[in-house]
Amino acid sequence: MSKVRHLSKKSMDTKGFGDRVEMIKDFIAVASAEIISRGFFFVFGVVVARTLPANEFGVYALAVSLGIWLWIVIDAGMTGHGIRLVAQGGEAGDLLGRITATRLVLTLMVTILLGFGLSFADIVSSEKAVYFGTALYLLAMSIFPVWIARAHNDKYGYVAGYLAVALMGVLSLGLFIFELMPHDGVGAILGRNLAWLIGAIIAFRILLRRDETLKPRFRLDFAMAWSTAPLGGAAILYGLIPLVPFAAIRFSGNVEMLGQYGAMWQLHQILLNGVGLISVFLLPRFARRAFVNNIFSHRRVTQIAVSSILITVIYYYSISKLLEIAYNDQFRFDDNYFIPFSIGLGIFFARNIFVTFLMAKGQYIALFIVGVAVITILIFLLFFSIIPLSQIPWLYTIAEICLLSLIASHVLFLRIKESSGAQK
Repeated sequence: MSKVRHLSKKSMDTKGFGDRVEMIKDFIAVASAEIISRGFFFVFGVVVARTLPANEFGVYALAVSLGIWLWIVIDAGMTGHGIRLVAQGGEAGDLLGRITATRLVLTLMVTILLGFGLSFADIVSSEKAVYFGTALYLLAMSIFPVWIARAHNDKYGYVAGYLAVALMGVLSLGLFIFELMPHDGVGAILGRNLAWLIGAIIAFRILLRRDETLKPRFRLDFAMAWSTAPLGGAAILYGLIPLVPFAAIRFSGNVEMLGQYGAMWQLHQILLNGVGLISVFLLPRFARRAFVNNIFSHRRVTQIAVSSILITVIYYYSISKLLEIAYNDQFRFDDNYFIPFSIGLGIFFARNIFVTFLMAKGQYIALFIVGVAVITILIFLLFFSIIPLSQIPWLYTIAEICLLSLIASHVLFLRIKESSGAQK
């Protein structure tokens, strides 16, 4: 009998080990596709930075960040909601059609509002054209279907989607290098976003060919967008964090610093995406174990703190070399950039663990309120010139510190509340 129990336990251990190996394989496959795709667009940005004057590159970098933020506004949390519904057995074709159709209509509305706002902006027409070029990126992301592949655990469909975008990006980069498109901010933003759009169309076709049972039924569903509004609102507010320093530098008229901050943020964004990928595939399991065993135990807090410090140190000592290779002394960076961005990335890793837990608990409104509080703090610091323009990179670090403090405090409150309820 004991032998049977022993064998049973061993087989269970083997099964658990197999699950972990499979999870790691999935993570490597998916992460590789995203890293190749996003890494390539970083290379595209480096080529643009070496080609354009500092002020034009700064406008290009601001337009890219604006496009990413506007996409968060349009998506409004529907991607995460759709993944959960499909994973729970929802009809994939119906969800794909509803979410895609709703996104497209919202993209049209945002594009009209963007054009209307730019028509009144007191900036030159070429800069307006760069900002308006983000509409192509919004259209691309509206039809980009890799979230369905993720929900189905179809890593090959997921990889194929991102590689299609990267391939189109290679073509676009070649056209830019050989001067087959304008060598200015407009040409750069059109080249980047057209690559995303064509790649998204190809990815959509690949997905439909891989799964012939997937038949999208396109119809509007604003009720879904409304139901995910608290989560989408939180994402919108968190996405504003990098745009606040960008806007402050742009309106100050310091074009050289705009290009410098844009170059630094471009590389930083790639690393943030890498940490985000870890959270998507590894942190949910870690968070469940950590919070079941009490996240505020000395062991758990030490693990999170040590990991954050390691990320900070590695980032600090590697980033200078990466920037030197990438920008070839075109932009001058010092510890005023390296230190705040390094600390910010380490804190981002720690607060992502807490955010994962709050999302699993459905605490969307709490995340939204935290976002409102942090954006209010940033605007206050800028409006009263508490943070001077020369120290603007520290604004990002302050935002991450505030986010971590408020979110961790709410998690601690939930733990105390749950413990009190269990004792009663």
